[in-house]
Amino acid sequence: LPPSLKSRLCEIRNYEIIEGPEMDKHIDCVMKAVDFVYKDGRGDYHKLYDPLNWIERDRRHDFNLEKCIGESVRVPTSQRAHVFYKCLLKSTTGRTFKKVFDLQELIKAGKLSKHAKYTAEVAQMMKDHDAKLCPNAAAQTVTDCVRLVPESARSTVCEVRLYRVTRGIDADQYIQCALAALGFVGENGSIQRNNLLTALDAVEVHDGVYTDSVDACLSKAKKLSGAERSGAFYCCMLSTESSQNFKDAVELQELKLASKWPEGERFDRSKVQQMMREVNNQLKC
Repeated sequence: LPPSLKSRLCEIRNYEIIEGPEMDKHIDCVMKAVDFVYKDGRGDYHKLYDPLNWIERDRRHDFNLEKCIGESVRVPTSQRAHVFYKCLLKSTTGRTFKKVFDLQELIKAGKLSKHAKYTAEVAQMMKDHDAKLCPNAAAQTVTDCVRLVPESARSTVCEVRLYRVTRGIDADQYIQCALAALGFVGENGSIQRNNLLTALDAVEVHDGVYTDSVDACLSKAKKLSGAERSGAFYCCMLSTESSQNFKDAVELQELKLASKWPEGERFDRSKVQQMMREVNNQLKC
């Protein structure tokens, strides 16, 4: 890792997009190490297509791979792997690509057999590994965020979890922690628009309305910083016409993160809501 990027290791491990020639070199190196690109930096369709579909079968993987390979060949060789990597992360394949990457990293490190499949145990192995590299990183799960709040703030957290618009330091800090655990907020407090849109795609096929809502709330929150930005964005989304889609995306992502929702299973609102009621009961909300 180049010296200029060492201070941003945790952002890189969290798949945050960082621009610049040093990052081009780093991603070129790691994408070749996990064998996802050719020697000239072009993406290797065949090394990714099957692994992606083993984790989550989706016909869009084919389109996204072809599209991202096409984008990568139009740039200089030194930038190809990074362009391919960024394109996949921004696509609807992004969440699954991260899992394939994590699995391959562990296989290449000799921690798993070459025929290993992605499971909850694999996800935990990566969390444990990243926790050693980034001990000050955000909580690993939303449940961790609940457990981290002081007892005096527990009722406030429950109000947030029940989608009652709540502001204040305790509420904002919990919201930032939860959204970060879900992958919707970066280490620097920035809202991860593409991750959120991918999660919304998983619960709704008509994207026009909620894309507008996300962008409107991003605009409202952009002048704020840290936890206050997260709190403002969250409360803004609850006040839009996309409120239900947002709740669905948050809940489905929480269940997936906790390995309580099977990979590849279609979204079922009534089932998700029932499972979340059980989670909230366990948390005494």
